[in-house]
Amino acid sequence: MPYVERVTKAGNTIEIERYFTSRYKKKGISRGDKVKPTKEEQEKVKKQIEFFKKYRKLIQFGTFYRLEDPFEGDGNAAWMCVSPDKKQAVAVYYKVKATPNPKLKKLPLTGLDPDKRYYCSRNDRTYYGDELMNMGLLLDMEFTGSSARKDSVTKKNSGTDAGDFTSQMYVFECVDN
Repeated sequence: MPYVERVTKAGNTIEIERYFTSRYKKKGISRGDKVKPTKEEQEKVKKQIEFFKKYRKLIQFGTFYRLEDPFEGDGNAAWMCVSPDKKQAVAVYYKVKATPNPKLKKLPLTGLDPDKRYYCSRNDRTYYGDELMNMGLLLDMEFTGSSARKDSVTKKNSGTDAGDFTSQMYVFECVDN
């Protein structure tokens, strides 16, 4: 990360202050060649912006819950935002290190209405709020086996083979009025 140096002179005293910054195009910072994003990358960014605009109010004004503390245990993290009317929720699970032969993982959610049904677009299923809060959401199975079988592996039978530093995002919409 680049640093900025600020020099202050007052009479015979010279004070030099250095601090790290992420500001772009500061004097003295050299950047690599500018690379124009491909059409595929532009579409990916466009979809990410659309997603954020759609769920901006939920993320900004919703109730934030930390479901799994990244500073305890294996370093994995999970959080969720629930809208004030409890009709929308976004839950995200972050896995730091892949584990060999992992167990099935359930993530208990919180803050939902126990009597309402919620549709999850990631796995195309409908759950009751109390089911998600008491039993938990069954996360996608992590596949860490040989990639020689990759052609025969499907999401339904063996999960994902993403490796370290993966995330799973689940968006819930209330289907009851």
